[in-house]
Amino acid sequence: MKNGTSEGISQIALPVANNFKGIDPIYITVGSLAYDSKRHDIWISVMAYSKKGYLVRYNLDTRTFNEFELPKEIISPLGMTVDPQSRDLWVTNAGTSIFYKFKLHELNDDNNNVKIVKFVTSRASSRIFSDINVMSGSKDNSDNITNISKHAYTLPSWIKKSGGSLWFNEWEGNKIARFDSSHKTLIEYWIPSQNSLWGICSSFNNTMNSSTNNSNNNTRQTCGIASVLQFSTENGNGNNNDNAKQLWFTEWSENKIGKIDVSDRHLPFSVGVSYSESDLKELTIKRGESEKINIKVKTTGSQSSFYPKNEVDNHIIHMIVSGTFTPTGDLGNSTAYFNKNSFTIDTSKNIEKITLIFTPSTDLNPGKYTLMIGAENNAVSLLKAIPLNIT
Repeated sequence: MKNGTSEGISQIALPVANNFKGIDPIYITVGSLAYDSKRHDIWISVMAYSKKGYLVRYNLDTRTFNEFELPKEIISPLGMTVDPQSRDLWVTNAGTSIFYKFKLHELNDDNNNVKIVKFVTSRASSRIFSDINVMSGSKDNSDNITNISKHAYTLPSWIKKSGGSLWFNEWEGNKIARFDSSHKTLIEYWIPSQNSLWGICSSFNNTMNSSTNNSNNNTRQTCGIASVLQFSTENGNGNNNDNAKQLWFTEWSENKIGKIDVSDRHLPFSVGVSYSESDLKELTIKRGESEKINIKVKTTGSQSSFYPKNEVDNHIIHMIVSGTFTPTGDLGNSTAYFNKNSFTIDTSKNIEKITLIFTPSTDLNPGKYTLMIGAENNAVSLLKAIPLNIT
């Protein structure tokens, strides 16, 4: 390198022109890079946003490229990271609530049809849209929220591997997420900051009159998102254990930085899931038929770890479910019914048993899906991923 000049800097042109024929080059951009240290490969995501997506592999030893076309549903690959142990490639798809696992060892020059496993976050929280009934004058807030949540994305964006987990920001979901791929557990941490000028409620700001503002001074805290963007994890003990770890992040719309202590000992509850085929890798269900899934929510006594003791709802747990049937995590025409949608933590017993009846829609295409089942309170959500084979 020579100061003040471009000497020492080289560029490598990506061979993507032929893959985006008919698309204006102004829309073609690189998403991110991921390094596979075992094979000296650099993975690059390339996309024309909402139009087409590609993965490109560049080998540092041979200085050669391989290109891999993605399924039509992955048209905006953004964040990427390589798991150094399993060598799985994890990719987020901008504009959805879904993230993907690619089995890299199945990729070769003769077969680009790599196995892809889909996972999804919880559905967008109603707290992001909580003041829509006030702003729009609607009398039926529950219908408004349900309808909007079906079409709202959490938008997992940047993803990285740290310790024993994958981490990503849910840009429009107002959460930081941790996914343990070994135990198929997703933990999402709610960000308390909310800016009403961002997110769905921003479109209703002009309809709010002065009386509404005077009667609801907390609108900025009860609607909108903090736009969590960049983040960095810290291993407290320097190994692959997730204990004693902190995560720092930026809030783009709030001009703040934040910190989460993500030690498992601070989680207020845990979730266990079992079903008739629990000893198998996946649950097979015929379309139109129902499956009973048993859930155990075990409280840990750490309910006050994330918010003040005088918080009204810090002992209320809500059951949640999402799936990879739609880009938002909504179940589409499939149905899922809990025998109990929410409950209050009872200090006399620390385990709550819940039953979920899941019925895949008769018009659902047969294939592989993932059902995410879990619980949440005002600070954290915890879901288990159940692989599905719909026949």
